[in-house]
Amino acid sequence: MVRDLQAGTNADAPRAAHWMLVQGDADDVVDPQTVLSWVHGLDNPPKTEIVEGAGHFFHGRLTNLRKLVVNFLASPVTASDAEVR
Repeated sequence: MVRDLQAGTNADAPRAAHWMLVQGDADDVVDPQTVLSWVHGLDNPPKTEIVEGAGHFFHGRLTNLRKLVVNFLASPVTASDAEVR
C-alpha cells in the first residue's frame, strides 16, 4: 500500500469495508500530509483519526491509540460502510 500511496493510486484500498486509519501528525517516517492526500482520493475512505504529537510508533500515545482502536472496533457497522462506491 505504501508503494501505491507514493504512486498516487488506491489499488490496494478496500472496496467495501469498515476500516480506520490512525496517523500521527509528527510521523517522521511517513509524511502525514501525503497520507491525508491519499485518503482524500479514495473511493471508500476510512474513518481517519489524527493523533497530535504522535510519531510513527506512537511513543507516549499508546493509551490514546488503544482507545481510538477499541472505540472504533466497538462501533456499529452502518449500511454506508458496506456500500461499494
